[in-house]
Amino acid sequence: MVDIIITTYKTEDYLNMLLESLLPNKLINKVIISDGEKKEIKIVESVINNTKVIRLFDNKRKYFSENCNTGFKFVTSEYFILMNSDTRVSDPNWLNILLKTQGENSNYGILSPWGVFYNEPKLTNKTIVEEQTHIGAFCWFMKSELFRRLNGLRTDGDYIHWNSDFDFCDRVYKEGLKVGWAPTTISHKGGGSGQPTDIKRF
Repeated sequence: MVDIIITTYKTEDYLNMLLESLLPNKLINKVIISDGEKKEIKIVESVINNTKVIRLFDNKRKYFSENCNTGFKFVTSEYFILMNSDTRVSDPNWLNILLKTQGENSNYGILSPWGVFYNEPKLTNKTIVEEQTHIGAFCWFMKSELFRRLNGLRTDGDYIHWNSDFDFCDRVYKEGLKVGWAPTTISHKGGGSGQPTDIKRF
């Protein structure tokens, strides 16, 4: 079983389309929506298409890194996926392929589907894993134990929002593991997950 963390910030339209494409799927244990928007409500639990959905709010504005780490506190499955809200499932077999690929490539710490255009969800013709030095965290699949052991994403300084995913990839390699594209796809809008305007970028 797989837990899914979706990071979002004022992107309800994208989020609803993502949930519609995700559910139902018998491999998903639960979906955790970690919202970076400041709200008074702390936790909202519901069931959508027979899948447990937990939505997390906080009383402060959270940026990407902390948003991911907050969602991870609710992960209980062996595997989890970290997704941006402006993604959408384009391959109905994507979870089966990710699990199978991980089982056959245990030397990979992070696997990611190939990102394809949001409105042109073509399936990849790739059949093997392709190693990369870094992959942005628009859709990561990994063992929960690895994320926990590496203490999640950095939230200090400039890593509060930018480049914490690349830093995490570096730490995965230092563990003797690899990062790569898996032979499946996910549609990705890019830039639609809610961009901060009050912090600087590298």
